[in-house]
Amino acid sequence: MNNAKSVNDYIEELNKDNKKVHYIAYLMIGVLILVLVVSVLKQFYLTLILLSAALLLQFLVFRRVQQDYIKKCENANLSLTTMRKIDADLIEEKGACITEEIVEKAHIIPFVPKTFTAFKAIKGHKDGIEIISSDISVVERKKDNGIAADVCTGNWIHFNINDHTDIHAIIIEDDLIADTSGKTFFDNSEYKEIELPEGFPKRFHMYVPVIASQDTLLPNDSFLNKFKSLSDYTPGKIGVSISDVSIDLFIKNRFLAAGFSPKQPVDEATLMRDPYPELVHALELTKYLSK
Repeated sequence: MNNAKSVNDYIEELNKDNKKVHYIAYLMIGVLILVLVVSVLKQFYLTLILLSAALLLQFLVFRRVQQDYIKKCENANLSLTTMRKIDADLIEEKGACITEEIVEKAHIIPFVPKTFTAFKAIKGHKDGIEIISSDISVVERKKDNGIAADVCTGNWIHFNINDHTDIHAIIIEDDLIADTSGKTFFDNSEYKEIELPEGFPKRFHMYVPVIASQDTLLPNDSFLNKFKSLSDYTPGKIGVSISDVSIDLFIKNRFLAAGFSPKQPVDEATLMRDPYPELVHALELTKYLSK
């Protein structure tokens, strides 16, 4: 969808699609009523044909039209809100801009290799900073029989700030990852935990490279306070990784797309409600990384 379209343009287009969903639903109901009638009349073969038609209509037509409508609602909502705040003009349904390598390098969450999946993603720029946001899923660990035991989902944000900060640090919040997984994850890595400033909430933990150069800096108090404010603001648990010229932020159980239902047509209030205001708050973190 075009980012320059007005709210009314989107509403008009989506309401047409909503009517299409309902027409197909009514058609399905009609076919099922016919199934009931011919079954009462003991028309076995006709009942079988109509029942097969109803199933095909459900799985091959109705579900696809319904899913397409919901996707259009999500993208219209994003285009009118979050995307305009970061000058983004493209939505990827299967984002390729956040990769498994980026998540692995940031070292915020543990995951089993080859279990990374990216979903809806947007990309934009603001104040000279490149911003990439993508919903992702990873398997934190598997059971002995190979079945996924813990699946972690949420939104990943990557900022390219194009300015050396000489900061290398990771900060995570309690419950972002399981206690046992987190301890193993950092104990077996090239990071060590260091004390946060006195008075800073104990639910946060900061890690820095074991071998740090003399030029390596730590996040300042303003950054830490803004990070805490973001944690207080979002219902999701968060973690951040600062690596000189880039920042990676993960917010667990928060996503770009808002929930929509085909039962009710959309209105202006629904389309103009920002589904992911955390993105702009996360962008403000970059203001506190200058030397």
